[in-house]
Amino acid sequence: MSEAGKERCVALNVGRLMSELERMTVTELRRRSAEVFGEETRSYHKAYLVWRMAWRVQANAEGWDRRARMISREVVDAVLTRLSVPFIVAEES
Repeated sequence: MSEAGKERCVALNVGRLMSELERMTVTELRRRSAEVFGEETRSYHKAYLVWRMAWRVQANAEGWDRRARMISREVVDAVLTRLSVPFIVAEES
């Protein structure tokens, strides 16, 4: 599938999900949010809950989480490399 086709498919799925989420009550949204994110939310703002879950679905579909983990590993590796003290072996005379 081409990039444009994938983007169109993700957009359709997110649009369908948003309309499904907008029909839910705040209590149902909070329960669904706990399932999606693995923790309860403190928010009772319906529009925020819908937006946040739609964003997560889109991020997962487009691989943002995977790319973010890859970038964070690169950053950590770079930082650890800079923090390492060079080991210099003194030559024996």
